[in-house]
Amino acid sequence: GGVPAPKRTSNGRSGKRNLSAETVAVFKKWFDEHTDWPYPSEAEQQALSEETGVDAKAANTWFINARKRRKNLDKRIKPGDGRLFRKSKAQKEREAALAAAP
Repeated sequence: GGVPAPKRTSNGRSGKRNLSAETVAVFKKWFDEHTDWPYPSEAEQQALSEETGVDAKAANTWFINARKRRKNLDKRIKPGDGRLFRKSKAQKEREAALAAAP
């Protein structure tokens, strides 16, 4: 037995590696399923670490950054600003009809 080598890919910078797409998918799935409290317990971090072959520190760092990314995205995008939620043609037609009504 033994621990498999961490699943990481080089990004061209020495000493820093990106997590593999498979690892990110595992972390993202957990994150998306725990939006109410996106803080994995030590046991959950250990399980995610074992599942992906990434050390607990790297997993923890990914979750810290994911929470920051979500917080920044929440600040930038508000419902109805057109970037995330686009109005359908039918919605636009209803609004135009209401605006034209006496």
